[in-house]
Amino acid sequence: MYDKNVRDCEVIEHLGVNLFFGYQCTHRVSFVSSRDFYQLAWFNMEADGSIILVCFEDLNPNLLPRESCVRMRLPIAGLIFSPKKKDSTKTEISMVVEADLGGSVPGWVFK
Repeated sequence: MYDKNVRDCEVIEHLGVNLFFGYQCTHRVSFVSSRDFYQLAWFNMEADGSIILVCFEDLNPNLLPRESCVRMRLPIAGLIFSPKKKDSTKTEISMVVEADLGGSVPGWVFK
């Protein structure tokens, strides 16, 4: 798993060579419920071994939050996975995310 906060991540359907429809869910933190979202994601592998990933939420009203989850909003996110220059067995991840976690989340959870 690329992120310790992710509890569940699955590809539901491949829509094209580099495009898929998927689902992600975070871990519960203390009394704060897990957050989930459905997403469309596109990725590309670059010549230098980097992987570029862009994803955005699927707003289909029939896709309800799963049990014990609160639906979060993920208008857009972008990640770049790059091999480290000094040690190609390790990966550097750059991530930009616009998200609304929905519901009520105490400030200490973000730390």
